[in-house]
Amino acid sequence: MKFTELMTAALCSVLGATATFAETEPQHLKVVGTWGYLNTWPEVERPFWEETLNEASGGNLTVEASPMTELGLKGFEIMRMMQLGIFDVGHGIISYLGDDAVAEGADLAGIVQNFEQAEAAADAYSPVLAESFAQSYDARLLAVYPFPSNLMYCNTPVSTLSDLEGLKIRSYSKSMSDLISGLGATPVTIPFGEVVPALQLGTVDCGITGTLPAYTSGWGDVTTHLVRISTGYALSYAAMSNSAWDRIDEGTRSLIMDNVESLSDRAWDVAKRDDAAGIACLTDGPCSHGEPAGLVNVELSDSDKETLANVLVGSVLGSFADRCDDGCILRWNDTIGQVTDLAIAQ
Repeated sequence: MKFTELMTAALCSVLGATATFAETEPQHLKVVGTWGYLNTWPEVERPFWEETLNEASGGNLTVEASPMTELGLKGFEIMRMMQLGIFDVGHGIISYLGDDAVAEGADLAGIVQNFEQAEAAADAYSPVLAESFAQSYDARLLAVYPFPSNLMYCNTPVSTLSDLEGLKIRSYSKSMSDLISGLGATPVTIPFGEVVPALQLGTVDCGITGTLPAYTSGWGDVTTHLVRISTGYALSYAAMSNSAWDRIDEGTRSLIMDNVESLSDRAWDVAKRDDAAGIACLTDGPCSHGEPAGLVNVELSDSDKETLANVLVGSVLGSFADRCDDGCILRWNDTIGQVTDLAIAQ
């Protein structure tokens, strides 16, 4: 049973039954979404709040929703703004939560290499995240979902992971930097919008981002090789502040929990679809978004996979253990560790 199903069952147990539409009262929520220029906002986040819930409530639930990019936000501020009451509901990227080791553990770079494993890891770790959101942000976690996989794009020939040694690679999270360092390369922090010129000027040799975003942002025009090492899935959250949750009536709470599984399922489907489209467009097609970029598609060999496994244990998990207390380590080992057959040493 998935996390949202467990939450729904628990809520219905408390309420005694699932609410009908007539039991909801007029409510208005302020919602902030993720990137407005990626498909998850127009196809998942916005329609869930503005259409699905509005229709399911018979028009009783109305929403004012905008993506963080339209509001000029970077993502790091969302949970703080929810705590201040500026937003009732926030969608954000878990790795943007800053110095929160429990949250960071949800999407450590390189730990999962395919969507099936990513979904299993997210389901296993969601209860841990829910507890952390309640304690750290006074918020209720509603859903956990991904974006297209974060792969590596290089403007220099790369055929194996050993070829990355000595290169400068754009990074945007602590565990991603640990992975890059473990591979013998140098992590460089550069904002997304500055990566294309950095690749052109040689400030970096490679960059990391999602597949379809890389194509639509022109990374395929300034790189030559797509290295199929997944550094994460930009795992994201949907959460409601407890002050907002306490304000709405029980019928609306039940209505949200009855429907939120559809948001999560749709987000996973869109991420998988966009990931496949991005890889096709970056390599030899077919590409429905334009001309294929023709990058060399570098799959990981068995030797590369062995190298990656060693780096994960020695660099990624080893460094994460320094930021994660004993309880955090135990919960990670009992959840994502079980899914991936990895363990953080204590």
